[in-house]
This record gives sequence, C-alpha cells and structure tokens, in this order.
Amino acid sequence: MLNCELVVDVGSSYVTIYQKGLGIVLKEPSIAIVVPGAKRASLKAAGTKAKKLIGKTVGLEQVVYPFKAGAVANHEVAYLMLKDFISRIAEGGTLRHKITALIPVCSGLSLAERRSYEALFSKLGFSEVILVDSPNTVARLIPENSGLVINVGAGVTEFAIVAQTGIINGCSVDLAGDEYTKVILEHLEQACGLKVGFFTAERIKHTVMSLYESDTSLCEVTGRDYLGSPKTITLHSGDLYEKA
Repeated sequence: MLNCELVVDVGSSYVTIYQKGLGIVLKEPSIAIVVPGAKRASLKAAGTKAKKLIGKTVGLEQVVYPFKAGAVANHEVAYLMLKDFISRIAEGGTLRHKITALIPVCSGLSLAERRSYEALFSKLGFSEVILVDSPNTVARLIPENSGLVINVGAGVTEFAIVAQTGIINGCSVDLAGDEYTKVILEHLEQACGLKVGFFTAERIKHTVMSLYESDTSLCEVTGRDYLGSPKTITLHSGDLYEKA
C-alpha cells in the first residue's frame, strides 16, 4: 500500500473503501460491538462480525452505530471500527506510508462536523484528508458532469443541482432509507401482528418495497406474534405501496 490513495465512503449503513488501482477492497456494515472501559472502550467485533452478534451480546457489550445522519456520532467507536477495517487491507495492519484519504461527506455538514471527520482520519494515520461533498462524486457519473443529483442513503437524502464547477444549489434532510425500514417494522406489527428484527425489515425493503403500484413481488416473512410464537406471512409489494 505504498503511496496509494484511498476513497473511504462512510455511511450510516456501510463503510466502503476504494483503493486506487484495485477498486473496492472492503465493504462492511457500519456497526461495532464494544465493551466500555474505565478509560476507553475495547472493540469486540466490527462490520459483518458485529452484525451477526446483534441480539447475542453479553455483559457490558454494546452495539454501536458510530455514524448517523451523515456525521460522526461516536468518535471513539468510529476510530476503533475504522482502524479494524483498515487493518484488513493495510500491509502489516497499519498505515506505514504517506497516504491520502478522499472522504465523500454529506453536503449539509456543519464546519464542526467536517472537522470531526478530518480529526478522525488524521488520528487513523492518513497524512492528508480531503473531504468532498457527495453530490460532486455522484455527478461524475452524469453526462457532462451536470444535472440534478438525488443521493438517498440510510440516514440522509441529498438533493443538489451540480455543474462542472461544483454544487450550484442543494439541501440535505435527515430522512432516508432507515425511515422506510422503521415504517415496515410498524406496518408488520400493527397490520400483521408480526414482530421482526431490523435486518429482516431491511431485507423486505430491498426485496418487495416498490414505488410501482403494478409491482407483484412477494416474500415470506417469519417472526413472532404477540404471544411470542413463531409466525410466517406472505408479504406483497402492494401491501407496502402506500408506505413507499
């Protein structure tokens, strides 16, 4: 990893790392399980390993989502999680050479929130940290690099008019994919008498939730009823159309 550049896309749901010349070298859920300590927390698991342990934590172990609504929500845990991710792709497990990190961030971040990102990645060992507004990165996929960009993440949705010179106008709102997941959870419980976990609701969102009224997708969903007994239903796209 000598003198290479990394693009680290940090989201509420996933952390994706792109390495120049190699492409995407890591994509992991943005989740960590930590054990609080007297002076600092210790990391038990991060990413996919942490996701598999949700609901199985013991003692003082805590499930933490270190990034929320496009910002660093827990600096200490964010550092531990990203350090673990970088160790999986870095030679010897640490950044031994001068490496530049390009970090796409929500265009609506405050100056303090941007500085928090810079401090975090500097602490991780990057020699240079460059923040770029997410709509500008998406704009590169648009012919002539200009037009309307709508970027829907897990915690934030961004709208921006972009040109070759940058963002002309735009805004970001803390309403995105996670809100759809919460709506599905509420619908299943209130309309179907079925309780499921967050990640089951995520799977439903990706499988059958649709903006098209004519969509005929369906899936089987298994959870628990109000008495705690196993229950399975068949859910159709039409059941969630109005929710979308």
